Amino acid sequence: WIDNDTYLIKASGEAQKNLKDVRIFQESAKRNAILNAQYMIKEEFQPQPMAACGGMGSYDISLEKEIRGIIKGGSVKAVRYKDLTCEIIYEVRAKDLRKKVQSLSY
Repeated sequence: WIDNDTYLIKASGEAQKNLKDVRIFQESAKRNAILNAQYMIKEEFQPQPMAACGGMGSYDISLEKEIRGIIKGGSVKAVRYKDLTCEIIYEVRAKDLRKKVQSLSY
């Protein structure tokens, strides 16, 4: 977490091995790195069971959908290509994002 509105993650991706064109190779690696970053953030933001309710609390599916949209709408802040991989810094940002993620529980 950078602040209450911003979350950064470092992720990497590999290009398909059969690509010959450098530009297409880099695009493929970057696309895979973005997908990896989005997956990692989704896993990190998974709803947590509420201990007080024994895991039987209510669950706000609309909030989960909103957060998924925020993750998909993230942006790449830095890119580095190395050998067969692409490393990125991926940022998701929304007003009170941390609070929204913390309120995801069931």
